[in-house]
Amino acid sequence: MNIIHCFQISLSQDKSADIRDKRSALRNLVLTHPWLTDIALDELWRSMETLQPVAFLVIDRFEEFPSGFLDCRDEPENWVS
Repeated sequence: MNIIHCFQISLSQDKSADIRDKRSALRNLVLTHPWLTDIALDELWRSMETLQPVAFLVIDRFEEFPSGFLDCRDEPENWVS
């Protein structure tokens, strides 16, 4: 926990370069040891400013979905779940 505390991100007080460096360090901690993964990921999720990274993951994977997967224009019975 002390390690993670050193990389805690303050969106209101940290400079953008510091935020980038802290996120990079947290990402490296996630990849270092399974025991650190949950703690470091919690901090990364807590400090997200937008959902843009999540949207990129969905868009990247969108080609794998069947045609009409997100088509919900007409009736609820046309929705794909």
